[in-house]
Amino acid sequence: MQRNENNVGLGDCVSNQTDQKWAIYPDGSIRPQQNQDVCVTSNNHFQGTNIIIVSCSYGWSSQRWVFTNDGAILNLYNGMVMDVKDSNPILQQIILWPFNGNPNQKWLPML
Repeated sequence: MQRNENNVGLGDCVSNQTDQKWAIYPDGSIRPQQNQDVCVTSNNHFQGTNIIIVSCSYGWSSQRWVFTNDGAILNLYNGMVMDVKDSNPILQQIILWPFNGNPNQKWLPML
């Protein structure tokens, strides 16, 4: 994942690129390491909406995520997961979508 203004999208991995470094916090929030005051959420919390970052609001379940055992990143607010739009990485868009178990919904944290 990489930050592009307020949108979160896909990008080629570059190990020293700061906008590709993210932290997972004990409260379930996901934040870019370069700015820990913003959190990952979705634009309007409906199916197909873009994943974005906004100022963190503590207690908002829409900014809380769980990494599931099958590799999905699940939103606690609506039970949908992060999904590569149309299964097409060229679009570089990450959206919110109901879980279907397809590879475009599987994520691997890099340490």
